[in-house]
Amino acid sequence: MNREEMVEELKESLMQITFTKLDGTTRVMKCTLHKSLTQFINEATKAKLPTNEEVLPVWDIENQAWRSFRVASVTDVKNIGKIPDNVSKPNLPKPPGEFIEE
Repeated sequence: MNREEMVEELKESLMQITFTKLDGTTRVMKCTLHKSLTQFINEATKAKLPTNEEVLPVWDIENQAWRSFRVASVTDVKNIGKIPDNVSKPNLPKPPGEFIEE
C-alpha cells in the first residue's frame, strides 16, 4: 500500500500499522486521520506536523497524541474498523499556551 492509499484509508477508518522504528524495534500502532478525531487540533499544532512525503503523521488513538512513521518502514497495514462521522472528539485538557479549536 502506498502513502496516498494509506492516507485515504486513515481518513475513513481506524488502522493498525506495523512498522520498524529507527532504532530497529517493531511498533504496532492503532491510528487514524479521521476528521472527528483530528479536527480539534489547532492550526499552530498542524503547522508543526512533518511535511516530508516519506513520513506520515497520524493520530495515535492509544496515546491520544500525534505520532509519525516512515512509509518505507511499514511492514503491515490492517483496517480494524470504520469510524462513524458522529463520533465525539476526545476529552483532552487544553495544553498550556495553546487553544484547541472547538
